[in-house]
Amino acid sequence: MTDVPGQARSIGIAPEVFIYFALVFDSTTWNMPAAPPTDTNNVDNDIDKLSCTNHIESITKTNTVIDTYRSYTPEFSRETEKQLVRKIDRRLLPLVVIIYLFNYLDRNSITQARLYGLQKDTHVTGAVYQTAISIFSAGYIAMQLPATMLMTKLRPSLYLPGCIITWAIVSGCTGATSSPGGLLAVRFFLGLVEAPFFPGAIYLLSCWYTKRELGVRMALLICGLLLSNCFAGLISAGILSGMDGVGKLAPWRWLFILEGLATIIVGLTAMALLPDYPATTKWLSEDEKVVAQGRLAADAGSEDVLGEEDVKIWGGIAQASKDVRVWLFACLQMATTASISYSHFFPTLIKQIGFKDNTKVLLLTSPPYLFAFIWALSFAIVADKKQNRSVGAGISAVVAMLGSILMITVLHNHWARYAFTFLVCAGTFGVYSTTYTWLSSTIPRPPIKRAAAIGIANSCANTASLFANYFWLDQYQPEFTVSWACTLAFQALAFSSILALCFLLRRGNKEFERLARTVNCNDPDAVARLDDDSQRAVLNGFRYIT
Repeated sequence: MTDVPGQARSIGIAPEVFIYFALVFDSTTWNMPAAPPTDTNNVDNDIDKLSCTNHIESITKTNTVIDTYRSYTPEFSRETEKQLVRKIDRRLLPLVVIIYLFNYLDRNSITQARLYGLQKDTHVTGAVYQTAISIFSAGYIAMQLPATMLMTKLRPSLYLPGCIITWAIVSGCTGATSSPGGLLAVRFFLGLVEAPFFPGAIYLLSCWYTKRELGVRMALLICGLLLSNCFAGLISAGILSGMDGVGKLAPWRWLFILEGLATIIVGLTAMALLPDYPATTKWLSEDEKVVAQGRLAADAGSEDVLGEEDVKIWGGIAQASKDVRVWLFACLQMATTASISYSHFFPTLIKQIGFKDNTKVLLLTSPPYLFAFIWALSFAIVADKKQNRSVGAGISAVVAMLGSILMITVLHNHWARYAFTFLVCAGTFGVYSTTYTWLSSTIPRPPIKRAAAIGIANSCANTASLFANYFWLDQYQPEFTVSWACTLAFQALAFSSILALCFLLRRGNKEFERLARTVNCNDPDAVARLDDDSQRAVLNGFRYIT
């Protein structure tokens, strides 16, 4: 892992909201494997194969952290790792999830504001509303890759909170718009300043958790989006129904102002609490720092995750761009993002199903997202235990397609159509919560390539928002049959991408097995002829998670 200079912020007593996560994500709760037991005489094969130790030491730099990690007894390593994971789950994970909740809440408030006069007050007509949704993605895409690469060079504890406070101010300014041009400008700049957080959060979590632990944690991060959509209906119902006429402002303007102020508070809190990386975090003991870094090196099958590499930013981008797996993940995420475009219009969709009262509509938007939260988290837990991502993602994709087919064919039963939205939400977000975890574990090193891969995948994903929002034009009301047909097509593309990735990674694992049997790991010339992943497979037993 990249060792970033500077010191992380220390934490006193975590806020009460963190306690739930501290208990739920105790590593012993999910029976997550401890770090490979190691001592000076017995190095587990997840770190080294004993017969290959001399060769590994000849091709990797001497690292005192690894040496210290290997000197620990198995019992000490296991106990220290349990304490470490509890600390990370208590101090890092809840904060990142809460920030992402506000990240999505601020960008999606426009969907609730639409019901309470935003279009009328800003003189937005025709497809301009869809353009206001899409232009956010234009700014988001423009900053995605550079923002992700900057994350590898700057301190997360300062970089991410700075972005949070900036987007909170821009989002609050939406409440001051009075013309289509003003609304479009604010949405574009909101995309620019929100862009760093999501890929930055993925990168940061992957620098703390092993691939066996990352699935549930990443699902929780994605579930911040689902909880945001769930709470958005409840929060908006309260603000929009209770702030009408206060200060002579329309209630939709108060929605942006109050949520912006709340996000500023979150940003200031993050500046005080968000850590950087294990090597520089004050709330870790020295032993915990060693275990935190050593287990990540073991998990990646390489020690270069612990220090600065020779690979520069453009080198990392070039490596990621040449990797077909990165583009398959990008295709999967693009198709999935297109499939969840309905979420930008969900209150309108619920209203067109046949529910007319605006407050009731906002309240009805919450249950499907809550169900999707439970669905995505459950599959993530199973995927982490089984170390398999494709099965859960594939099942979710099939459920999403079934929901869309039913939305197309059943047109006149509004309660049935409302029930089908549960299937669509659970299925699409079940896939969405899988992709970045799968990508991070497939390309664990070098870190600069992993960051570039995340940036590329997220950039491609957000290109979908440039066109998918136009699936939901007013002319397709009230059934939105054409809209759901377009959604179904992209759900099928996502399913195809899952199958392709599963095939490619399983074929790669078979090749790793063949190389492990045929290549003499004590022959430096034979090992040097292999690519990086194959070297790690032969020397350290690395395998892809399918």
